[in-house]
Amino acid sequence: MEDAIRNMERLCQEKLLVFYKLLAVFRNERKAIIKADVASLWTYAREKRELAENIHDIRRTVFDLAEEAGLTGDMVFAEYSMAKILAAVPVREKGSLVNVNMALNEIKRKIAALSHENRMYLQESLKTIEDLVHIITRSCVREERYGRETYMRPTTYGRTAAVREGV
Repeated sequence: MEDAIRNMERLCQEKLLVFYKLLAVFRNERKAIIKADVASLWTYAREKRELAENIHDIRRTVFDLAEEAGLTGDMVFAEYSMAKILAAVPVREKGSLVNVNMALNEIKRKIAALSHENRMYLQESLKTIEDLVHIITRSCVREERYGRETYMRPTTYGRTAAVREGV
């Protein structure tokens, strides 16, 4: 059991390093959003997917080790959480595993907050672009008035003026 717990601890530390890489990707993603660098955003999306798969694989391995050590009880992988496994670890052996788990929870919280901020920032940026496109397309709308083709252009104080074509 001690070997399994040490291996779980090592894997959790490896998982922590992957989460730090993921945090760096989210920070770089923010910079790409600001620059409107779509190519970089695609690259970061691919990196995030790869890191998420890596995290899932590590998680699966930790669960398998816990299952072999008899720490999972009747738990299945879909219900797996480190907190449930820690509850089954003997007190004298859980010290460093608890510390790594706390660090994992903290970095997960940071990643979730940064992910939320990035989504909000992206939505605001897209709304700004949408508003700009709306302003541009509304600045010169073709309309037919009084049998003539005219263009409507905004004037001062939010009014519009009809301008005949060719004038």
